Amino acid sequence: MTATGQTGQPPVLLLHGFASTAEETFGQPGWIRALEQAGRRVIAPDLPGHGSSEAPLPQTRADLLSWAADQAEAARRETGSVDVAGYSLGSTLAWELALMPDAGVRRLVLAGVPRRDHLADLAEGVTNESTLFLAKATDAAGDDEAQRRLEAVVKAAAEDPFNGAERLAAEGPPEQLVLVAAGSQDQLALMPAEVKAAARLFGTSDPDGLVVQGRDHVSVLPSRELRKAVVDALGG
Repeated sequence: MTATGQTGQPPVLLLHGFASTAEETFGQPGWIRALEQAGRRVIAPDLPGHGSSEAPLPQTRADLLSWAADQAEAARRETGSVDVAGYSLGSTLAWELALMPDAGVRRLVLAGVPRRDHLADLAEGVTNESTLFLAKATDAAGDDEAQRRLEAVVKAAAEDPFNGAERLAAEGPPEQLVLVAAGSQDQLALMPAEVKAAARLFGTSDPDGLVVQGRDHVSVLPSRELRKAVVDALGG
């Protein structure tokens, strides 16, 4: 899913969440259209194991990250850099991608960053509100093949869990971070105030923070306030 953007502007790579697709996470809520209208070229692939992706099923989290790095490399061939925005599972891949010296990430937007690796919890049989939410999403995926593919992603995540709170406390957020966002009712995600505080502590970045009132982990996506903030943060 691509669009012609402004000359010289890096493309925007969008990385979606678990048990979803790029269209469901970014297309239907209007992110792609808003970025295109701002003159940006958008690249929004389905993650391995999701939607129309033909990528091999991941065996480890490193496989997911390698795939994301390949997407970034292809995206930045013309301009030398890429802006990345990630949501939920996609935000953890975007975070790690920004830390890779050769990935060429210029600006980074994170929305709904999981406080801990809820997929790893699900793989390990932990039962709580977060894993029940993810299990329900997996069950709703459709046919047996779609569920099998998602279960492979869950197992891959469990091989090397991404704990957002621990990463934040140990090293702060990536220096390219320009916006961190979450819904005020999101029980799964790090709150922007936490991320901004860690950024100040470690001196890594000075991101804007957005809390969308009355929205949870999913309902935050179609927020007009969030769309505008993303476009503004990645602009110019």
